[in-house]
Amino acid sequence: QRVLDSALGLIVHSRFAAERARQYRPDLPLAIVPAVVEMRAGRSLRERLELPEKAVLFGSFGQITTEKRINASLGAFRHLLRRFPEAHFLLVGDVQPDVDLPALVTRLELDHAVHHIGYVQDLDEFINWIHTVDVVVNLRLPTVGETSAVALRALAAARPLIVYDHGWYSELPERAVVKVAPGDATALHEAMETLAQSAALRQSMGKAGYE
Repeated sequence: QRVLDSALGLIVHSRFAAERARQYRPDLPLAIVPAVVEMRAGRSLRERLELPEKAVLFGSFGQITTEKRINASLGAFRHLLRRFPEAHFLLVGDVQPDVDLPALVTRLELDHAVHHIGYVQDLDEFINWIHTVDVVVNLRLPTVGETSAVALRALAAARPLIVYDHGWYSELPERAVVKVAPGDATALHEAMETLAQSAALRQSMGKAGYE
């Protein structure tokens, strides 16, 4: 609000952010300009993980915080393994103090299926890791109106996305993104299972996201 009080005008990335700002300053000149990311070529680094040939690989990227709901992602993934025992989950990003990732992975008995790469400084390598996975799981709860560069980079890499259906994420195209109700563990598991069982669906969603 202090920023809006001082602003002569405002540029935001989403209708969600615009509506919040207009509630406070309906007179403020405002424009919605979609966030952009550079289209960068990438390559898969799958050989580094030594996965089974037909393993479906899910991934989450960026700082591992409570808000990223990695616990929900891995909890749904654990259920997924009952039908797809060769599936794996990739985490790329540094772990913040509010998350005990080793304890979480051990408690869920996922040590054999979760790969944590840690912080990746080089952007090209980071994008390569996005190209490595089959599905990007990009949860955020709560949302404060942020625009996710990871989500945009996943679309640019032609990877299907799973997100919570709120904030900016609700505005992502339906053809490229599976949206589930925030905190709905069953819906999250079903979304992951739907994408795990259909390479054709993953490919069509990825193509739509890229477009």
